[in-house]
Amino acid sequence: MKLLVVAATSAEISGLYQHFGLAEANFVQTPEFDILITGVGMTATAFALGTRLNPSYGLVLNVGIAGSFDHTLELGNLVNITTDVFAELGAEDHDSFLSIDQLGFGTNAYTNNYTSALPQVDRLPQVKGITVNKVHGNAQSIARIKSLFNPQVESMEGAAFFYACHQLQLPCLQIRSISNAVEPRAKENWKIGLAIWNLNHWLIELLSFLKNPTEFVRHQYSITFIKKRLVQGRYYYTTFTSNPDNEDIANHLANSDKRITEIQIEDIQKAMDGEAIEEHWGEVMGSQLEIFPKKGSVLIGYAKKTIPIGDFKQLLQEWLAFISSSPTLS
Repeated sequence: MKLLVVAATSAEISGLYQHFGLAEANFVQTPEFDILITGVGMTATAFALGTRLNPSYGLVLNVGIAGSFDHTLELGNLVNITTDVFAELGAEDHDSFLSIDQLGFGTNAYTNNYTSALPQVDRLPQVKGITVNKVHGNAQSIARIKSLFNPQVESMEGAAFFYACHQLQLPCLQIRSISNAVEPRAKENWKIGLAIWNLNHWLIELLSFLKNPTEFVRHQYSITFIKKRLVQGRYYYTTFTSNPDNEDIANHLANSDKRITEIQIEDIQKAMDGEAIEEHWGEVMGSQLEIFPKKGSVLIGYAKKTIPIGDFKQLLQEWLAFISSSPTLS
């Protein structure tokens, strides 16, 4: 399946270019996916998509950052925007607003239409978005738009993206990372760096999975790695799994800091090389761990989840790479 990645700016997906060794350009082609940088706003997005959209793409994916009206959505977290509304397309009627639907000239709301299961997408919360020419930063206008559409997030491109894909009947998704709360403008509260880092990590993982679903062992266990921000401005690493059977594995990884992870990898490698090791670790950072070299398996957690020793080593290595690679973000 050939995929088209669509973003308003190259800065939002800079990590993607770097990871795959691609030169930054407004249109980049690779065997597995293409990249299209549209420019900011609905007009630029519509024009760029008009020049590049075609039926060869099995999925068109819009990614970027977004502001959130829903304060239960943490800054830096990703969302799946399933419905997006042209919030300004209509007419004023004295103190009221008439949408283009109410005027009888069209439709103001569009949805994604990609129904295939993807673990990286299925774990994300589904939200309603609005698309605007002017992002909100005034208390009165924020209250008004919330009363009109009750949105959870806003962007400057999403509905135009959905519209173009629907016109050509192309499967589409819109995934965004929350960079700021929609509130009276306060740039000091924004977390654009964290939002972009998490977005790129997710996007790289998705593209790697589509290219080779078995490349990362964590995909086989439906485990996702996540970076979150603490109130104090620091960050911590955690995991998520959509499979309840693998919660002990995910929790064990999340509870393992860098040094503990390194020690576990060292002992697992010794066991795989036939060296004698301590098999009964007992409690490790709030999780039970026992290693059975002769059986080629590892027992994890209080529910006694058993997995192959090679899988456990690979999971630890993937976790170590994740918690070691993150830059300091603002």
